[in-house]
Amino acid sequence: MKIYGKDLSEVLAEMPWQFKVIVMAGMIWIPFALIHAVYIFATIGKSISKPGIVNFAASPVNAGVADPSMTEGPDKKTIYMALTMITRQADAKNPAEGRWSPSIRLASSNSPCKLWNDMGEAIASEQQEIIGPDGVTPLDSAGVWWLEHPALIHDPTDPNPIGEYKLFYYKYLWLGPDDKSKQLSRRYWMIAFRHTNNPVLKDWKDEQWIFGGRGPTAEDPFGAPPEPYGSLVQYHLNDFDPSLKDMFFYARPSAAVVDGVIYMTLSAFFKDDNTPNRVIMVSSADHARTWHYVGTLLTKEDVAKMGPYTKLGGGSLIQKKGKLYFAAVLGDDKVLGLGSFIIPFEDASKALLKKDQKTGAPAVINKISRVSVQPTLEGGGYAAYSDLCKGLYVSEFSGLKKNFHIFSTQKDPVEQ
Repeated sequence: MKIYGKDLSEVLAEMPWQFKVIVMAGMIWIPFALIHAVYIFATIGKSISKPGIVNFAASPVNAGVADPSMTEGPDKKTIYMALTMITRQADAKNPAEGRWSPSIRLASSNSPCKLWNDMGEAIASEQQEIIGPDGVTPLDSAGVWWLEHPALIHDPTDPNPIGEYKLFYYKYLWLGPDDKSKQLSRRYWMIAFRHTNNPVLKDWKDEQWIFGGRGPTAEDPFGAPPEPYGSLVQYHLNDFDPSLKDMFFYARPSAAVVDGVIYMTLSAFFKDDNTPNRVIMVSSADHARTWHYVGTLLTKEDVAKMGPYTKLGGGSLIQKKGKLYFAAVLGDDKVLGLGSFIIPFEDASKALLKKDQKTGAPAVINKISRVSVQPTLEGGGYAAYSDLCKGLYVSEFSGLKKNFHIFSTQKDPVEQ
């Protein structure tokens, strides 16, 4: 290339030395800039696939979110998520801090689930005067029915046109954080259920109370929940099998539909325990109209055989390409939830998980550890998954603002 009849070497030779320095610096900088640009784009590409907090557009500010449950719409493009949202409400007894209240909220996204839109509150917590355990005398103060652990499913083969979407959840009485109130919370509870065929998950039908724990007995004349609430539940879980007679309350429902059968897992607790003794499974072959006991899925004794773990937190049913898995939450003496431990089923119809041939313990095929950049001792791992999204979604109590968050792990639940 010639400039005014001179080639590049002649032009450079005639330049003042100051200009030569600038030109040489530019020649060195250009390849460096190109390399740096490539590095930046590669870094951005990697950061997109890193775990991160899921933000819900238009959701309340500073609310905690936990317990995700996901189901796909009939168009196989839309994904719905039910979650527990913990918000602060005004409280005359404690105006400075208010009152924290959990409720069931919905969100939606389209594959591949990069943005989630808040759909509003599906079912709110409700303050109510509560009849005491004697079945006659009201409690001294009004309680609040708190709602947690939603399990959302799409049941397309239900012949009843109003039952296409089903939402199960744990409902319990909250009076306060003192020990006496906590004991009443463990007695006043039920697994509740609503359904709708509305394509945007509105117009939920009247609440039904499916499960309680136990009816009145000689050893426990009150039952759980006590009368008159006990007569309103369809089933007392302890009546399903003699092995459940000492269980006091059940929580953390998770559900999935497999070949037209609804399977539900529940964490079962002894009266004074803060972590479950076992996870049980029930099923319905007629779209949640009647229920049957399938068996015990996982126990605290099983956990001890699975590694250096001492606590069973519960878990979630997830499906990948139609195959059912259980995402167990295990902990040790320090951390309540160390993440999601993925276990395949041997036979869901018999509540049988696959076993490790050497140890006889449930066979963990993948572990997705805590993902928060500021993990806590409470931890997490309660999971949800859809083939239309990328990776497992988990809830975790994070040091970030000391609150519950839902994380997109960007990790496949089955393939390591």
